[in-house]
Amino acid sequence: MDDRRTFLRLIGGGSTAVLAGCLGSDAGQSGDADATTADDDVSTTTARTGGMTNGSVPARYETATGLSDRQRDPSSLTAKDTVAYQSTPKDGQGCSGCQHFIPAKGDDELGACVLVEGRIHPDGWCKLFSPTG
Repeated sequence: MDDRRTFLRLIGGGSTAVLAGCLGSDAGQSGDADATTADDDVSTTTARTGGMTNGSVPARYETATGLSDRQRDPSSLTAKDTVAYQSTPKDGQGCSGCQHFIPAKGDDELGACVLVEGRIHPDGWCKLFSPTG
C-alpha cells in the first residue's frame, strides 16, 4: 500500500510539472496570447488579425525595406487602429499591392509595413494604402 501511494504521488507530481511546462509562462513572450512562439510561428487567429497585439514584429522586419525600397523606422510607426487597418482587402486594394508593404520573410503568411506597427496580412488594407507602380 505504501508503494502505491508513493507511485500515485510521483505520477500526480509529474503530471503537474508536465502541465506547467505545456502552459508555459509569460516570461520572454511577445505579449500576444494567440502566438504559438515568441516571434515567428503564428497561429491562424493571429495571422488573420494581422499579428501581434503589442505592435512588435520579429527582428528581421524591424528595419526591413518595403516594396518601394523605403526602410522601416520602428520609432515612427502608426498604430493599426489609427489607420483603420483590417486584415481583409477593401475595394480590391490589399497590402500586398501597396508600396509600404514588407512581404513575408519566413514560413508564415504575414509581413510588415514601413508605416504601420505590427504584423500585416498581405490581404489587409488601411487608410495609408498607396499602390505600387
